[in-house]
Amino acid sequence: RLFGRGGNVIRPSRHASLTFQRWRLQFTHQACRLPLAGLTVALEWPDLLAHRAADRQGRQRVLGPSAPGRASVGAWIGRARKIMDVASGKI
Repeated sequence: RLFGRGGNVIRPSRHASLTFQRWRLQFTHQACRLPLAGLTVALEWPDLLAHRAADRQGRQRVLGPSAPGRASVGAWIGRARKIMDVASGKI
């Protein structure tokens, strides 16, 4: 619209709209900050747990299962080699 073109306007998702409204409410009403932050954590908890599990699986795939105690120098070098052997990009 800014440059005189018509067309589709990108609309934010429902989640993005609700997040923005929550931010505005928390910013303008200080008493709502803590309760809304707690509600957000409670609602996002399943996604957080799924992310942590996926992260843990990725680290175990690349670095191997974590051993208790301090790793030896040879184990550290072996893990570093595994990291270097992975194709570039996100591990």
